[in-house]
Amino acid sequence: MDSTQKLNDIILNMKLLIVVNPQNDFVDGCIGYPDAINVIDRISANIKEFDDFIYVIESHDKDYLTTVEGKYLQTPHTIKGTKGFEVCDKLKEFKPKTTIVSNGFGAKGLIDYLEKHEYEEIYLCGLFLHIQVLENAIIAKTFSPLSKIIVLRELSGTYDKKYAMEAENILRSNHIEVR
Repeated sequence: MDSTQKLNDIILNMKLLIVVNPQNDFVDGCIGYPDAINVIDRISANIKEFDDFIYVIESHDKDYLTTVEGKYLQTPHTIKGTKGFEVCDKLKEFKPKTTIVSNGFGAKGLIDYLEKHEYEEIYLCGLFLHIQVLENAIIAKTFSPLSKIIVLRELSGTYDKKYAMEAENILRSNHIEVR
């Protein structure tokens, strides 16, 4: 076996954690919810268990209310340059392999990242399980089809338990494990 093959085997056997929306506005800001800080605490306690981890963060401009999303969710959030846009203090101490910035629910940059990196297992967690975590899990399933995709229930959350249960069912129906 040549050195390139050995390197590829090492890369393929690694575990990736994708942390979605670890930002102040999602935790205790304008769209935060009571249990969000507990989710962040659990992520913080477990993040070092993974070979690699990345952040997927949401970003909007000041004209947010004129966007399609802004017409549905009329609460400006994660506006570039604001405290709400920043990664929360509890997770700032950790240095992700990369941070992918997205202006929508699913991160196009995640597609680019997964096309360049192979993982045996990809784990997702974060805030708004029924929206951004769900959509990014589908992206991971689509663009890393040989990887096992797992959403970590205890490290994820949303403001509505009914939405969380529905999201878990959708994930399972797409052959994405929920643990």
